[in-house]
Amino acid sequence: MSETHSEGSLPAVSFNLMDVQAEYTIAAPPKRVWRALTEEIQAWWGAPYLCCDDTQEILVELRAGGAMLEKGADGTQVLWGIVGGLTPDSYLELEGSCGLQWPATGNWSYSLADDGQGGTLLKFRHRAHGPFGKERQDNYYTGWNDLLGGRLREWCENGTRQGLGHEPQWARQQA
Repeated sequence: MSETHSEGSLPAVSFNLMDVQAEYTIAAPPKRVWRALTEEIQAWWGAPYLCCDDTQEILVELRAGGAMLEKGADGTQVLWGIVGGLTPDSYLELEGSCGLQWPATGNWSYSLADDGQGGTLLKFRHRAHGPFGKERQDNYYTGWNDLLGGRLREWCENGTRQGLGHEPQWARQQA
């Protein structure tokens, strides 16, 4: 972010593009991975990737215009994004902040396909515009790899919960 000031003017802010793309192979059928992405988010999504102090629920309203919400114990609600498109069992796209601070915004999508061996090829993309630098993109890339390539995969393949209330020790310490 760069800022310049002249007397009586507002600072100039540079907006940058973040583009995180990844592919993951999960040894579970696409319908199973879809259910995990859309109905079982709390099983694999949790600290330190939360906005509320005491998150009680994470959900996606699975319809065009539906919300992805994080709800705190004190009634706080954080809108992560709005469902912009979906094809049941194969594609979900959300638009919104995805945890970035205003004025950043973007979209992220999950595309599921049979990998030809009874598993799922998950293609993921997160694009955002905002006043952030390369470090933010690196942090999001690392976070998505943990969530999708680690926790989601473990949940779908082995039933291992690493989400809300079951996060790895390192994640609870960072929260």
